[in-house]
Amino acid sequence: MIVLSITTLVSAVKFNLEGEGKVWANGEGRLQVEGRGDIQFDGEGEISFLDTPRTRFYNDGFEHSFDGERHRFSGEGQLLVEGRLLEFELNGRGSIRLRGEGSASFDGVGEIMYRS
Repeated sequence: MIVLSITTLVSAVKFNLEGEGKVWANGEGRLQVEGRGDIQFDGEGEISFLDTPRTRFYNDGFEHSFDGERHRFSGEGQLLVEGRLLEFELNGRGSIRLRGEGSASFDGVGEIMYRS
């Protein structure tokens, strides 16, 4: 068995990833994620994700609202989201870690490191 491990550091303005692995980012901008896994964010901004079965979240500091379909968070704090059918959006500043399988789209400034 051959295991491929790629670690790359980029200073992104626009960046798209698809597949399975881990991503760490620090900066400011917009992030959209679809897939399964977990997302850990520490910073400030506006966050929303679709409420689906088996999606769990742990919130420390953000203001939270729920409209029956999407969870919305605003302000500053820490947030952990875990799920199988994630549709996650973030506009903000801080650090984030993604782990799982799916796609991620970044539009902003900062550093991104990923491992597949």
